[in-house]
Amino acid sequence: MSTEAKNAKSSGKCKGFCNIYGIITAIMLLAVGACLIAGCLYVYFSKGEYSREIVSEVFSAISIPVFICIALVVFGLILEIFVPALEPSVKADAYGILLSRLRKSKDLGSSPEIASLIKKESSSRRVRKLASMLIMLLSACVFLIYSLNGGNWENGELITDSVIKATLVLLACGVIPFTFTIVAIHLDRKSVLREIELLKSLENKAVSDTDEKKTDRQKTVLIIRICLLLAAVAVLIYGLTSGGTADVLAKAKAICTECVGLG
Repeated sequence: MSTEAKNAKSSGKCKGFCNIYGIITAIMLLAVGACLIAGCLYVYFSKGEYSREIVSEVFSAISIPVFICIALVVFGLILEIFVPALEPSVKADAYGILLSRLRKSKDLGSSPEIASLIKKESSSRRVRKLASMLIMLLSACVFLIYSLNGGNWENGELITDSVIKATLVLLACGVIPFTFTIVAIHLDRKSVLREIELLKSLENKAVSDTDEKKTDRQKTVLIIRICLLLAAVAVLIYGLTSGGTADVLAKAKAICTECVGLG
């Protein structure tokens, strides 16, 4: 088995594993979110008066799924660091599509200096992505630790003050990662544009026999599609000019009027 075949097989296994991991994580997040909502509704409608003991009793039952979700996120960070990045089949925007095409068509070996700059841009985007994930994880952990600390919740009339403080902590834990993510996205867009300009300055790869065969197949498929489209248009025009549409319309009117008792 050639090296390219081995790499393709390994990439396929990694992609399948990552897909399974993503599905499991999404299901767990949805389950935890549903449990949190159900717990809040249960406390509000069934328990009546709020207290530290009641809230701890209700939400301690879902603490295990919450920590499983945190463990899954940490495991995702480890995957992001040690598993090679997989090229997505569909890019999110036009810049991503252009960048993917340039990476396939340009020869990085033609200019080691430019190749080094391209690698640096790609690494910087990856570091910002990891930093965003870590900040989100730390913010979630901070709020979770705060909310599970019984000393932060008061009984009786002071429960309102405790809820207000918890809301402020939640806002802080949400605004910080959100702001950093927005800034990272802006910097990543500039980094992608810089990498595109660097790739454009490189020489094109030599076209191999495989690429030529692939291009020929694409051309053949395109010709077949155009022929089928022209045939469909020709049949449509023939139907319009031969009076077939009038017959169909007359039958449709007859059926409709008979159904409502007017025929």
